[in-house]
Amino acid sequence: MVVEQQWSGGSLRQLVKQRGQPLSQCHVSVNDQMQALTSRIIKQLGYERIIKAPNCGRVIVPGLAYTDFHGNASPRPWNVMDIIDSTQICLINPTDGGESFLGLNQLFGETDSFMVTAKMDLSEQLHDEAVVKAPLCTDTTVSHVGKSTIVMDSVMTSGSVPLVKYRSNSIILDRNSKKPVEIPQQWKSTYGHLCTGEPMKFSALERPSDKTRVSNVFAGQVSYSDIDANRHVHFSNYLKYCCEGLVKGQTTQSTIAFQPLKLKSAFMWYRQECNFGDAIQLDFWEHETKPGAICVDMLKNGESVFQCVLELYTASPINSSL
Repeated sequence: MVVEQQWSGGSLRQLVKQRGQPLSQCHVSVNDQMQALTSRIIKQLGYERIIKAPNCGRVIVPGLAYTDFHGNASPRPWNVMDIIDSTQICLINPTDGGESFLGLNQLFGETDSFMVTAKMDLSEQLHDEAVVKAPLCTDTTVSHVGKSTIVMDSVMTSGSVPLVKYRSNSIILDRNSKKPVEIPQQWKSTYGHLCTGEPMKFSALERPSDKTRVSNVFAGQVSYSDIDANRHVHFSNYLKYCCEGLVKGQTTQSTIAFQPLKLKSAFMWYRQECNFGDAIQLDFWEHETKPGAICVDMLKNGESVFQCVLELYTASPINSSL
């Protein structure tokens, strides 16, 4: 079911026509196939899509699946991240031929987009077994537009209960050169006044000068099930590697009981892509100024490819002897 509120702000489809470029030339066959694939998936999920205002889209999701939970009955954060991402895709790529959210399908259709930074805050209610996780509602806005970047904010709720706040920053790249592409001024002229939020910035993590404070965990090799249609690691799996690596590191000593993490927040910076078969190492250390926060640096061939700061509801101290 799709419900849309009509508005008179125009669309990127109209802007493309104004430039005198046939709309059919704005897409290459690979991107058409990708959009068709996502549409085919979204059609099967039973999502309800509502355009509440020019820069406010709502998607109602049936709920979490049984496999989205840990063995301790708490939702897996990376699976929740995937669900929110799927609702954003639902808004951008309408399955019924309707208008895209802010015309973003046309903007992304000419280019590639990659995640740069993401911030996810998980409420205690998400981990509360008494809170039913169905149906779920996500409200999304485009909060900031930079030269080549777009920041989207989503809030997930169950009824009136807030569960997750999610913010992501994607960069628009030329499909061939992989260099940043400036967002067209015509798009900004039409939609830019609706996007007045702050940009996202992640400060590179500084390793402690005392190397004994850093714990090392071998996360393993990238499996085929962890890569996406672009043939590199799906963005949510970076968080999965970090969370599971932290648990793995804490449970290598028999004196520490196995206990899945209850994640409070994750602030992530995607630096380079990882591919099928890559060997991944994780370095952990406690944050200098945030008590209980854990810094993670993901390495491939000794080079940093991803960094994040994790906060837990029940924080365990980092054991440097791991």
